[in-house]
Amino acid sequence: MNVNAKPLSELRRLEQYLTAASTPFTCAPQQLITSGEWNEPCTIVLQTGVIEVYRTSDELLVGIATAPFIFGLSTVVINHSHEYRVIAKTACTGFYLPTETTRQLIQQYSLWKEAFCWGRCE
Repeated sequence: MNVNAKPLSELRRLEQYLTAASTPFTCAPQQLITSGEWNEPCTIVLQTGVIEVYRTSDELLVGIATAPFIFGLSTVVINHSHEYRVIAKTACTGFYLPTETTRQLIQQYSLWKEAFCWGRCE
C-alpha cells in the first residue's frame, strides 16, 4: 500500500455531493483563495493546481497541497481555533462552501467513510 496515494474515488464521491451547494473559484498564481470576508469556517475543494497554507497568527507555512485536495475537512468534526490563509501557488480551480453545510451533506449522504476512513474502515 502506498501511504502517499490519495483516495481518489473517495475524493470524487465527496466532490460529487458537495459541489451543488458550493461557490466555484478560479485563481491565478499568488492569488489569495481564502477571504477575510468569510464569516464562518469553510471547506475548500481544490480541483486543479497547487496551494500554500499559512497559519494567520504567525504567517507560518504549514503545508503545500496538490489537487485533488480538500482543505478544512477536519473542521467538520473538530472546532479549530486557528485561522489559515490559502494562496494559489499555481493557477487553481475548485470550490468552497461553509463547513456546516459540508457537515450536513456528509451526514445526509452518509459520506463519513469517504471523508475520514480512506480504505481503512471496514
